Amino acid sequence: AGADDVVRNVHIVDTFEQAIGDCSLVIGTSARLRHLQSTLIEPRECAEKASAHQGQVAIVFGRERVGLTNEELLKCHYLNIPANPEYSSLNLAMAVQLVSYEMRMAFLAKDKTESTLSTIENIYPTAQEMEYFFAHTEQVYQSLGFIQNQGVIQKLRRLYNRSSLEKNELNILRGMLSAVEKRLNLQKE
Repeated sequence: AGADDVVRNVHIVDTFEQAIGDCSLVIGTSARLRHLQSTLIEPRECAEKASAHQGQVAIVFGRERVGLTNEELLKCHYLNIPANPEYSSLNLAMAVQLVSYEMRMAFLAKDKTESTLSTIENIYPTAQEMEYFFAHTEQVYQSLGFIQNQGVIQKLRRLYNRSSLEKNELNILRGMLSAVEKRLNLQKE
């Protein structure tokens, strides 16, 4: 009720990757942790990170019946909504309400205090730029014989997502990968 402006401005895409492609911070809402426990944050911390972030932010809610897939969860920098482990399921409306409330409180608090820190626009890479990096990393590491199974790339993905790489740091890593590729190509000749 009363969200006509939101509905009118909705942009529908076909894939998860398209939805988060221009975002440099992606936070998934899930109580299913499995092997991703190191990326868990509370809803309040989620809102604080989102309100302080310089760049596009995506708060991702899963499907009502099954939530987010493992593949989608791996593309998130953080997960939030730790629930009661004995019954960890929240329905979609409850999750949206909880996160929306915390986001509103964080933005109100931010408006009350003026930041004295200088900010630099677009200092974080988008999800699409990170996907290019992950594909490049996997390609180079496979050619080196370093990656023997998908578990390694998933752990590297978690590591890099947790580190909140800035664009210039990502460019350094991409440069390193390109230098390794160049060296490998020279050795082949």
